Amino acid sequence: MMNTITKIFFVIFALFFYKSNLVAQLNTSSDKGNINMHFGTIAVYNTFSIGYELPDILKKSQKHTIRALIRLGIWNSNLVHYNNGTQGAVGFSYIFGSKKHHFEHSSEFVMHFDKGLKGQTIVYIGSLYRPFIGYRFEAENSPLIFRIGIGWKEALQIGFGYKF
Repeated sequence: MMNTITKIFFVIFALFFYKSNLVAQLNTSSDKGNINMHFGTIAVYNTFSIGYELPDILKKSQKHTIRALIRLGIWNSNLVHYNNGTQGAVGFSYIFGSKKHHFEHSSEFVMHFDKGLKGQTIVYIGSLYRPFIGYRFEAENSPLIFRIGIGWKEALQIGFGYKF
């Protein structure tokens, strides 16, 4: 089971970067993407991840932006028992706005892994869809990005980023 899931994740990962690399080669602007940190919480479930958003796929649009993204991070839960593990996500962000204030919607496919108990290996737990809707501050002349919004499973999500 784990071997099949690992192969599926690898294929998605490879296709994601193959497509994104073609898009990046076609990009003639100075946009090289951004790195970001993402925090999410709903009190009993928390996440932290570091990610990379690739250059804009739509390039010619002034108000609409679509970016592929990848994130790796950790999670913890304290609902019945305290538990933690790692997660990996791939997806897309749609950003709408023309100056520095933007609406953002992200859709991600997230895979969760448990850290293994008493020396056991890391165990695949499950995958889920993680949407995000929120506000994004991204000024044209500044390398800094700030985002805040709501999503599922983490009700409150906050992110900080740096553009190249």
